[in-house]
Amino acid sequence: MDNGVFFMRKNKTFTIIELLVTVAIITILAQLLIPALAIAKKKAREIKCMSNMKQTNSSINLYSEDFGFFPYGNSTGIDFSHSIKAYLWPFSSESSSILECGEALHSTDGTVWISYAVHPVILPDFIERPTQSRFWKAGEIKRLSDTIIILEACQKINANCYPTFKSIPGVFISGVEKDKDNFIVGDFKKHDQDGVNVNEGWPRFRHIYQRANSAFADGHAANVKMNSMTEGNVKTNY
Repeated sequence: MDNGVFFMRKNKTFTIIELLVTVAIITILAQLLIPALAIAKKKAREIKCMSNMKQTNSSINLYSEDFGFFPYGNSTGIDFSHSIKAYLWPFSSESSSILECGEALHSTDGTVWISYAVHPVILPDFIERPTQSRFWKAGEIKRLSDTIIILEACQKINANCYPTFKSIPGVFISGVEKDKDNFIVGDFKKHDQDGVNVNEGWPRFRHIYQRANSAFADGHAANVKMNSMTEGNVKTNY
């Protein structure tokens, strides 16, 4: 007390209420930011996966330019990755990480699993279609910008994913012009899981909003949403 005036010392510590309010605000902000960060990370992996797919597609196209036809998709004990490994430089191996999508299931032994499947007719599947397969030339594809060459696919439990589209309704059917816009009838959700043998060769919608990266015969890549695949994307006889 000085000259009748009282001076009160300010309390510089937080009260319990102030502390609880601060913690609540931080918690709310974290709940808002963490999902956004998770989506951003998932989107980054999707972009990386798309880049790998485009490089794989470029390697396939380079092979077709050099040899005059597309490589085989699948044969006894080998698949398309063996044909294009020379074009994956500086990753000159069929175990190149370019053939892998970061969102895909990884093998327990640390080896790289091929995360993609190719068109079973254009990149022929000599196992699934032994009497019908032949080597295709790029000029034989009539709708380059619509025809999917590479698509993300499911993996089996203890081996690489099946290297060509398989068991998808519409894939092995020769279409006519009026059918090309029909949606493929298939229970994609039932097969949208890695590490299940019955899902081999089916599309794998790994990315946000249930989309699968796809590379087309003209070289471009895009997302395909679940249940939006059309017969025109997989048939060739138009």
